Amino acid sequence: AQSSLPKRKHTRLDKELYAETQNVCYITICTKGRQKIFENPLAAQSTLDILIEHTHKTEASIYAYCIMPDHVHLV
Repeated sequence: AQSSLPKRKHTRLDKELYAETQNVCYITICTKGRQKIFENPLAAQSTLDILIEHTHKTEASIYAYCIMPDHVHLV
């Protein structure tokens, strides 16, 4: 069975660049199978809480975010 999802571009930087603190990166995280789990406000808030907790542990920064029904954008 062929997937109805469009082919994705794999535009990833070298993993070392993501670790450098002076770099600002734009990241998109998609749900498995593009399930619209973030339509549930509790799931969206829980995800944001986890991301914020992770920033405190790693000293990473989130400058902007957008939570969509089936994916999250982060800067």
